[in-house]
Amino acid sequence: MTMTLDKLNQALTSMYGSTDESTQHAADKFLLEFQKTSEAWTIVFQVLNNDNDPPMTTIKMFCAQTLRSKINYDLFQLPKENWQGLKDSLLQLIVKYDSKAKAIETQLCVSLANLALQYVEWSNAMDEIISVLSSGSMASLLEFLKVLPEELSDVNKTPLTDEEFSLRTTQLITDNVERVLLILKKFSDVKDSNGGRENSMVLDCLNSWIKEVSVDQLLKVRSLSDMIYQSIHNDETFDTAVECLCTILRETTDVEDLTIVQTLYQQLLSLKDVIQESWDDPEKMEGLTRIFVEAGEAWHVLIPKLCEDFKPLVEILLQLTAYEDDLDTVKYTFFFWHQLRQIIIIDKYAEARILFTPIYTQLIHVMIKHLSYPIVEPNTTDSSLLFSTKQQEDKFKDFRYEMGDVLKDCCAVIGASNALSIPLNQIQSNVNSNQPWQSIEAPIFSLRAMAEQVRSTENKLMPQVMQLLIKLPENPKIRYAVTLVLGRYTEWTSKHPEYLEGQLSYITDGFQSNNNQITIAASHALMFFCQDCSSLLIGYLEQLFNFYNNVYSAGTLDIKSLYEVADGIAHILQEEGDPEKLMQLTAMFWKPTIEKLSSLYEISDTAPDLQLKIADEIEVLTIFVQVLRPSNLDSPSNPIAKLVIEQGWPIVTKLLNKFGKSTPITERALKFLNKSMSSLSTYLEPIIPQMAELLVLGFQTYREGAYLWVSGIFIREYGDEHVSAQIKENVWKFSLQQAASFIQFLEQNQSEITNYPDLLEDYFRMMADILMFFPVHLIQSELLQPVYNSAIMALSTFSQFEPLIATLHFLIDLYSWGFETPPVSLLETDVPPEIRRIILSFIESTGGPLTKVLLNGLVYRFPVDCNHDASDLWTKIIRLVSINGQNGDLVLQWLNEALSSLPEGTVNEKERSKLLTTVQAAMNSKDFRRVRASIRDFINWYSRKNFERS
Repeated sequence: MTMTLDKLNQALTSMYGSTDESTQHAADKFLLEFQKTSEAWTIVFQVLNNDNDPPMTTIKMFCAQTLRSKINYDLFQLPKENWQGLKDSLLQLIVKYDSKAKAIETQLCVSLANLALQYVEWSNAMDEIISVLSSGSMASLLEFLKVLPEELSDVNKTPLTDEEFSLRTTQLITDNVERVLLILKKFSDVKDSNGGRENSMVLDCLNSWIKEVSVDQLLKVRSLSDMIYQSIHNDETFDTAVECLCTILRETTDVEDLTIVQTLYQQLLSLKDVIQESWDDPEKMEGLTRIFVEAGEAWHVLIPKLCEDFKPLVEILLQLTAYEDDLDTVKYTFFFWHQLRQIIIIDKYAEARILFTPIYTQLIHVMIKHLSYPIVEPNTTDSSLLFSTKQQEDKFKDFRYEMGDVLKDCCAVIGASNALSIPLNQIQSNVNSNQPWQSIEAPIFSLRAMAEQVRSTENKLMPQVMQLLIKLPENPKIRYAVTLVLGRYTEWTSKHPEYLEGQLSYITDGFQSNNNQITIAASHALMFFCQDCSSLLIGYLEQLFNFYNNVYSAGTLDIKSLYEVADGIAHILQEEGDPEKLMQLTAMFWKPTIEKLSSLYEISDTAPDLQLKIADEIEVLTIFVQVLRPSNLDSPSNPIAKLVIEQGWPIVTKLLNKFGKSTPITERALKFLNKSMSSLSTYLEPIIPQMAELLVLGFQTYREGAYLWVSGIFIREYGDEHVSAQIKENVWKFSLQQAASFIQFLEQNQSEITNYPDLLEDYFRMMADILMFFPVHLIQSELLQPVYNSAIMALSTFSQFEPLIATLHFLIDLYSWGFETPPVSLLETDVPPEIRRIILSFIESTGGPLTKVLLNGLVYRFPVDCNHDASDLWTKIIRLVSINGQNGDLVLQWLNEALSSLPEGTVNEKERSKLLTTVQAAMNSKDFRRVRASIRDFINWYSRKNFERS
């Protein structure tokens, strides 16, 4: 034992004293393994009972944590007859550490709470604990009572069955509510003679029990209620009083007795003076704001019904929203304004809307003030001078967008015209009085935020706004803000074409700026103009081509801005009704890109920069194809398809053949192919064979997942019923060839497969498409078993979300063909009987290995976001087994074997029995949701017990 203690001390020293990661990792592993041993029971008590060392040492703290862990997870290691002695020893330790080492005291109290929960034969647990700790260990009693509800909040944190947990929580919590209230009342009766620490402990304890007590029951204990409000005035108890009051207010959300709410409300209003007193104390203001916000959110449904009564509360919240010293505190109020807005805009609450309109009007003024950039030097727009750090600047920008949501709420309440008048008047006034740019930019930003609430029929103020914006003094921040506003109101402009030319001129002037932010904003705004005003801009195509050609050849735009401009132009072209003219115009806008790609093709260099340039240019073609998709597929021909076949396809395939090893070029070239197929479908029939050949040879040559990804698109587009039988048959042959190529690749690279997660993802997404469009072919083919084997390999190997989720989805779809109803709507009849027979037979031979792989993955490797789908797959397997006439024995056999495959000693017999019994009962009642829940609960418990214990 002495040797073990020495090793423990060494490990703890390495864990907290070493900076070497490998040393820390080894120490952590040793400590975790120690916590699982039976020997730990003896050592922790020996260390904790050692009076030669101070009460608080690293090893004592670790042993207290270990004792908690042992009781949580390893109580089965002790014979039941020893539990009585464990309980007595634990109580003695708590008395020993009372008020001496808070952290250790807390760990011991948590241990006692979990022992009381699991020791179901300890019928008088609360009587004994309260009796022992009431005799001179009041701090420990309060700590125990505080942690008890927290530890008994979730059955999944325990090894108990649902029935055992429900009974035990009733005995320990529900049956003792009045007793605990009485204990707390005794403390609150002498609150004036208690110290701040004692009163904080009482409030902490009360906070834990509030959910177990009705608010009415709590308010009847006057001394406790008074204690909470009085503690707000004491610095030492302020934080705990805030937490306690917030919890109480939260619990009144669904209270039907208005007298309870009114009582709390009147007490709350008494804190109004505290706000004034604390205005210069940001920490206190945060706590007070949380209290009033909690009240507002809890009563937001009542406020419109009793609007006159609750108006003072809403006014206080407006006051708190106007607080300037800490914008993080202000953010607490935002959701309340949204909640209240959602109700008072209903006709039923018109009276409340009228009453609160002045408040929401004032709220706009408050928000605009908060939106303003700091004024350091009136004329500077340099962010490095406006903010001390980049992080501070980013935080301010994020906060502005959150304030934008509040402005939308204000706009909805007071009406668009009234809301617009506020920033409009501020802009006019501040320009006329030569105010700093900050006081002009902030109301401009507010106009952008309100856009969503302004209808295109608003004719009262919007004309004034638009005329004013494009004539504002030149300033980079103002131009940037105005440009973005113009981009947000393009739907309004589409209904008011008389303002189009001035706005368009203002936006295109922005492309001449040396400020990158302005050019980005201009391209963004131009894209929206072209999208929403496309019918108005069809006559401007010549000017737009000159503009497009200039910025394209100048190369001054960043690539994202170029994409946005191309997107906008394509939307205008979409308005052209003459197919021949559409082809000519599109070819005109394509010409700079085709020429650029042709010249880049001739360069012998293969540097990464060149590859990225080629990839970016291909994307421009893709954008045009994506936007210019035909509105109907009834026309015998399509001009864009002709352009793709004659110009796009040749240059893209030439580049792909030359630069096939370049991932950026491959991905963009195949994206072009993807969007061409998705947009133009069977109009590309002349090149379908060439596309198939390119995808097959491309994957065989380069092993890039993108070839499989686009193969899935190819199968979806040309494996459907709208193509000829010959094309569909060729697509099936193509599918077989691609799947077989991948399986061959897998067999040749098994030892290195972990290097190809993206490839596995693309493969299984392609397989899902094959299964969707050729289910009968695939299930009856010799490919079924190899595909299943590759799925087992993927589930056994990978820990990344994407390949795992693609594999799980494929398997879910595959096994779903064992049910009567097909998993896809493409098949309008029931699943053919021979297909069901194959799947039901297949599941008997594959269910066992799959269960083992799923359990192992859920425990050790799967990301948490995969758990739902893994459980869904396992549930489907169980349902299919029961459909096949099997009883639950086969499933239980699979599950038992899967449990046995887990490392020895990680699952005890009680845990195994609990899971198998629960699953069997759920299967017998066909409660498959409970089957899924039982698996989930076991995984959570197993993970906490073996990996996450502390």
